[in-house]
Amino acid sequence: MEVSKGVRLCSNATPDTSNRRLDSESRFWRVMSKARANGTQAVDEITLESLYDRKSGDTTMEERQYDNYAMLFKRALEHKGMLLMASPKDGQVEATIEICRKNK
Repeated sequence: MEVSKGVRLCSNATPDTSNRRLDSESRFWRVMSKARANGTQAVDEITLESLYDRKSGDTTMEERQYDNYAMLFKRALEHKGMLLMASPKDGQVEATIEICRKNK
């Protein structure tokens, strides 16, 4: 299945696909390409990190972009409205995701 380029995807962690990360609320992905001939799409992992400025005492949130991945998207049949993000190499599910709501 293809996800539109530019769409922001949020983790919807379930015990079997959470990848043992506790910070799922601060991690999301952005689709960076249309589907290629092999069905994969480029996806950037992005985390929200809080930064504290010692001089001013202000805390700000900053997006940090990490690696670009090639992923396959599949519908999560057991979770209505959810998608599975899977590795094209071995089909292992990396995350259960959904399209982020506008207020995030």
